[in-house]
This record gives sequence, structure tokens and C-alpha cells, in this order.
Amino acid sequence: LAALMEDARAWVLKREAILTKAEDGIVAIYAKMRPEAAAQQLAAMDEALVVAILLKMNARGAGSILTEMNPEQAARLTKAMAERKSGILQGRPAT
Repeated sequence: LAALMEDARAWVLKREAILTKAEDGIVAIYAKMRPEAAAQQLAAMDEALVVAILLKMNARGAGSILTEMNPEQAARLTKAMAERKSGILQGRPAT
């Protein structure tokens, strides 16, 4: 049973590493796009995913993309980013 538990832990760690690399790859794709093109693509995506992507980008890139979005969506995303960042800083898990 202990060996099986250890195999499961190793698999979970490996999976998390792969997901982190994939997320970083997605962030890199949007960071390299023109802001207006990235904004258009991100506007059609789930806002929680967009927040995660924007938080991983540098501030200048994220700001350029938010500038190209409609003001209401940019405001919602900015609020969600601030709340998520605040929760992380206060020790609450990111959602």
C-alpha cells in the first residue's frame, strides 16, 4: 500500500509539473501576440482562465491587452485579478 501511495504522489507531482509548463506555454503565446489580437481571443474565453493568464504575464503586457478590451470586461477582469492576488497574499488558496 505504501508503494502504491508513493506512486500516486509521484504521478501527481509529474502531472502538476506538466500542467505548469503547459500554462507557461499558453501565457507565452498570448504575451507574444499583438495586444488587440490577444484581447479579442481572451474576450471569448472563460474569465477565470483569462485572469490566470493575465496574472502570469508581466504588467505591461497584461495592461496592453486590458486596454484593448471593452471597458466593462476589463474592469471585471481587473477586479478579479486584484481579488485573486489579495487572496494569495493573505494565504487563501487561489481559485
